[in-house]
Parts: sequence; C-alpha cells; structure tokens
Amino acid sequence: MTTKKAPAGKGGSTRRRRSRILAFRTLYRAEVAEDALADLLAEMTTDESVREDVRDFAVHLVSAVAQGEEAIDEAIKAALTSAWSLERLAVTDRCVLRMGTGELMFTPHQPVAVVLNESIEIARKFGTPDSGRFVNGVLDRVAKTLGEGENQGSRTDDQDSQAEDQSSQTDDRGPGADDQGPKTGDQDPPTGTRE
Repeated sequence: MTTKKAPAGKGGSTRRRRSRILAFRTLYRAEVAEDALADLLAEMTTDESVREDVRDFAVHLVSAVAQGEEAIDEAIKAALTSAWSLERLAVTDRCVLRMGTGELMFTPHQPVAVVLNESIEIARKFGTPDSGRFVNGVLDRVAKTLGEGENQGSRTDDQDSQAEDQSSQTDDRGPGADDQGPKTGDQDPPTGTRE
C-alpha cells in the first residue's frame, strides 16, 4: 500500500505563516502595550496552546528582532526614502519590516522571495490597503543591500528557482514592486483580518 506524500512545503509553509503571524503579533504587542520583549518571549516559550514547531520558529523570529534590533533598524532606515523615518511609520508596517528584515538577516537559508511574500501578506492582512506594497518596496531594498553581503551568497541556484516559483504563485506584482508611501498612525490591533 502506498501513501501519498503531502505537497512539498505546503504544511510547512502554513506552519511558517502561523509562526510569522505569532511573531508579528508579539512584536506589535511589545510596541503598543510597551511590554518587554524578553517577557513576551518567556511567555511564548511556555505557551502549550501553540504547536511546538510553530512556537519555535516564532521565538526565533522575535529573538532575532530583540537581539539584532539596532542592526535591523539601521537596515530599514537605509532602505527608506529621505521622506520617511522609522518612527513615522505605522506600527504594523514597522513591526512587519522589523520581522522581515530580522528574518533576512538571521535566517540565511530562507529564500528571500518567501520572506518578502510572507511579510507582504501579513502587512496586507493587518495593515492599511497600501501596507503590502510599501513593505514589499522597503524589504526588497533591504534584501538587495544584504545580498551584497554574505546572507545571499549561501543560497543555491535551486533555492533561487524555488523562490521565484513561489513568488510568482503568491504575488503577481513580483518582488520589485515599489511604494514610497507608508501610512502614519496606529491601526486596529492585529487580531483579525480586513476584508
């Protein structure tokens, strides 16, 4: 008797999406409620209501932001136009950018297109109507800057091809779509979706 295998990456990508959303919500909570990230990380690691693999990757993402916040913020600032400062960005956009930049910097074998697409989808879900385009433009510049360093050098041609395939499936604008106009002000807390 033969059993069918699940499509490659499908279950894993869903779990990774849940991890990213959990990490985003944690970063958002830390910023809006001014809770310490260290306390939120401790809370996350003991949360039995979340699958272990989902929790572990979310903890990795939040830890990356907590430990590398200065470098992450500098990378984002370098990718913003002179018209925008990190502090002026909407909270949701800033949290998604920190999470995505942290993943680009501290998860070197993760395909760039996957990080961009996941960040864009989270920004679309929890941010303003323009958040996805804005996050795409900024993270694309961050990724290109990091690509000049060691992060991108560790990827294989197969990973690049796979990332391009995934990119075309989830975002028809492609990773080069650009927008310079983040919205200011706080959005509703990221607990639901916008329709």
